[in-house]
Amino acid sequence: MKSPVQTILVFYAVVVSYMAGALRSPLDQPNIIIFLADDFGYGDLSSYGHPTQEFGPIDQMGREGIRFTQWYAPALFCSPSRGAMLTGRYPVRVGLYGDHQQPYPVFVSQSSTGLPKEEITIAEALKSCGYATGMVGKWHLGINEFNSTDGNHLPMHHGFDFVGTILPFSNVWRCDLTKRLLPSVDRSSCFLYYNDTMLQQPFSHHNLTSAMLLDTKAFIYDHQHEPFFFYFSFPHTHSNMFSSTAFRNSSRRGFYGDNINEMSWAVGEMLQLLRDLNLERNTLAIFLSDHGPEREMCKEAGVSGPLKGKKPIPRKQPNFVTRKRKQTV
Repeated sequence: MKSPVQTILVFYAVVVSYMAGALRSPLDQPNIIIFLADDFGYGDLSSYGHPTQEFGPIDQMGREGIRFTQWYAPALFCSPSRGAMLTGRYPVRVGLYGDHQQPYPVFVSQSSTGLPKEEITIAEALKSCGYATGMVGKWHLGINEFNSTDGNHLPMHHGFDFVGTILPFSNVWRCDLTKRLLPSVDRSSCFLYYNDTMLQQPFSHHNLTSAMLLDTKAFIYDHQHEPFFFYFSFPHTHSNMFSSTAFRNSSRRGFYGDNINEMSWAVGEMLQLLRDLNLERNTLAIFLSDHGPEREMCKEAGVSGPLKGKKPIPRKQPNFVTRKRKQTV
């Protein structure tokens, strides 16, 4: 009987074998990049029918790849869904239904619990197969265990050798220094780390996406001659409605569309780097969301498409998208 992580690796192997058949060459150890959006709706992309969202690199990525039309999230909230994705196990199997001291099933900045260390993540599994591993962005699977600074639940303890700019806990719309979204900033939830070192509290959103992108590019440059696994976990688009100056007013859709345009731009930058380094044909890139949009806190926070709306529903998510090939998982 296969372990859950083996099941994840088998899935990737099936997709890779499909790629290898199309390319007529073996891909024994393909590079793997997961782009994970935060609370992203089924209907938020132009290619999924949104009438005013601009067509961007994520849509183009999908047009050139494979579309999974039945990709269901394992949980309705961030922590259990992300833990399930990284371990291949149902959230309840590993106790990932939140901090028992809280009334909602996610880890918060004061939690002393996190992803259990005995659980094997895909990063650990691939590392044992000779992969370099790294991540940037939203973690949300625990921070500290025994005191307020030990960092025992951070990603470097779960198989990630390189940990760049990360948000250990993120509802970053609570951290808007302009106070456009909320009248005050929740400092206890607003901090930015690099590896296990706190950089800012509260932090500025202005260069956040660019910082994550630079870290990711540096990792790929450093490991371009060996197989690598990278987890690019966006803080977009969890009701944040933040974007850098360059993307403000870039979307007919408004603030939320600006946010998506910035995220899509970052994905496009990464795909272009793969082409520039001649890595594109040996890299599996996947775009998905942890679950559906949060619409309770903000009226502009995502579109569920043909689904019922709001978080508390099973949902489908895109990976590679194409007009000709479709797969169901």
